[in-house]
Amino acid sequence: MELLKNNRVLSIDVLRGISLFGILVVNMLSFHSPYLYVNTPFELSKSSIDNGIIAIIDIFFQASFYPLFSFLFGYSLLLLKNSCDKKGISFVPVALRRLTFLLMIGIIHAFFIWHGDILINYAVLAFLFLLFISLDGRKLFYIGTSLLLVPNILLTLLFSVMNETAPETIFQTDDLKIEEVTNNYKSGSFIDVTTQRFEDWYYVNNVGNSIFFLISIFPMFLLGAAFYKLQFFQKSFISKLKGWGIFFGMIGLLIKCGPFMFGQRLDLEFAQDSLGGPILSLSYIFLITYFCEKFNDNKIWRYLQQIGKMSISNYLLQSVVATFIFYGYGLGFYGEITVTQGTMLAIFIYSIQMIVSNHWLKKHTYGPVEKLWRDITYKKFL
Repeated sequence: MELLKNNRVLSIDVLRGISLFGILVVNMLSFHSPYLYVNTPFELSKSSIDNGIIAIIDIFFQASFYPLFSFLFGYSLLLLKNSCDKKGISFVPVALRRLTFLLMIGIIHAFFIWHGDILINYAVLAFLFLLFISLDGRKLFYIGTSLLLVPNILLTLLFSVMNETAPETIFQTDDLKIEEVTNNYKSGSFIDVTTQRFEDWYYVNNVGNSIFFLISIFPMFLLGAAFYKLQFFQKSFISKLKGWGIFFGMIGLLIKCGPFMFGQRLDLEFAQDSLGGPILSLSYIFLITYFCEKFNDNKIWRYLQQIGKMSISNYLLQSVVATFIFYGYGLGFYGEITVTQGTMLAIFIYSIQMIVSNHWLKKHTYGPVEKLWRDITYKKFL
């Protein structure tokens, strides 16, 4: 992988930049509508164009970019450990400070900005990940792969039985709940919105759902660390990434298209996200890395690399801007725009972020949140 100044790796930052776009496109559905409570995203559709965009998001974006970001998170922690080892700094205290700050940022983000925060989950699972970080690459790979595939395949089979025995009770939409949520976000005060925000956060992040994070996000941490230790992205392996990317892409797309080919079933819906999503994200990782390294002089990579270097700042800014546009204490457009308009807005916001990030990093080495995060990590503020 091409090293840039300050030991930055071009491919990793480009992947971060691209994953930010995918995450924003998916998150936009929840920013502007009660996506969390609908039976299927197609209930949000108001036109055939909406239907097409929802299908594209469902197949190519949904559940494929947060695993990619999780993979990079695990990979980056190994980069941090390697940096600490080279400097003769004890890694564990550095990591604990880094993850504690991330947890604090996640709490502020989740409860005061947007309920769909992922940083809390990353921080909590990363504390657990520290217990595994010293394992060799093969063990990390086998544990990560097993934890990703075995329980999710078994749950898919279990849901298949549930789908056959009680299909009529599985897919239901609570119209009264959707109306309540819409009113709170669109017209409610900051207190009303904050109350609804906490309710939505807990709806996804309750104790019962924690097992799903352990078999979706955590395995990708392990695989990211494994790929670092096994040097999968070194020059000698780059030529093989294209083939592996196509292979994983075909499998991932086949699983992701299951509900479109065979209808809405609980087992297919679950497999679409829990298996198809991570597999397709690996395809993205392989293919993007291959083309990034093969054509590393292309200017588009530099723009993507810049926004990727400021990934946390840009991730938080996306939430601040979107919630201001849609929530009642801002412009109050919640529930007022179509899926197509929301997707175009996501593209617009991301494009502006690319320009701003490129301009910012001409004068600064890090993004604003990244700078504060780094200072706290290394105690430079003291």
